Amino acid sequence: MIRSMYTSAIGMRKGMQNLDVISNNIANANTTGFKKDTAVFGDFKTIIEGEMAKKDLLTLDEVASDYSQGSLDETGGKYDLAIKGNGFFAVDVEGTEKYTRDGSFTLDKNGYMVDKLGNRVKGEKGNIKCSTTNVIVDPSGKVFDNGKEVGIIKMVDFENEKSLKKSGDNFVEKTDLTKEKKFKGTLMQGYLESSNVNVINEMVEMMNVMRNYETNQKILKVQDEILGKSVNDVGRV
Repeated sequence: MIRSMYTSAIGMRKGMQNLDVISNNIANANTTGFKKDTAVFGDFKTIIEGEMAKKDLLTLDEVASDYSQGSLDETGGKYDLAIKGNGFFAVDVEGTEKYTRDGSFTLDKNGYMVDKLGNRVKGEKGNIKCSTTNVIVDPSGKVFDNGKEVGIIKMVDFENEKSLKKSGDNFVEKTDLTKEKKFKGTLMQGYLESSNVNVINEMVEMMNVMRNYETNQKILKVQDEILGKSVNDVGRV
């Protein structure tokens, strides 16, 4: 009886954790360059045994990100950039190099290329500054200001994208397991990459998770009632 109650309770906890991930995917369905996440859970037998041994185990093993490419949508914006293929833009965030697929850039008041939050886009040899409105970015990332090359946008690729970790504001960071490799993608000016979240699939998955949660909730309630009756009956004997 106790084991079955743990099973239902853990099923409910998994459901709540899964719902958090799915809800975040849906909330970012229109976020440029966002990559969907999937909740990955540990072995159920191990979780049950750990809970019953009163160990502090988390049900959720990890949140895995899907780095497959979203659609490339034409905007016509001269500072809107999309990567075709694998890789990321490098951005200077308060002195730390972080990475993003969101190429909706602009120029700040000093003429430096920046992201939506005002973080400077990194170049191969420093930050990129433009002084005119005649700006062209070629497929290799070279930036031409009125015909003069002013820098090359730094783009980075990694051998194992799964080793990256999300750090908020649509950025990812390297970990100790991350290894860089040569960037082989191309840049498209006047385009942005959409999120790779399929809202319909996420909604279907959300409904399935909610149904499973409600089922476990009902089972747990029945088990609790049976256990309560058993305790009361034993008390009367």
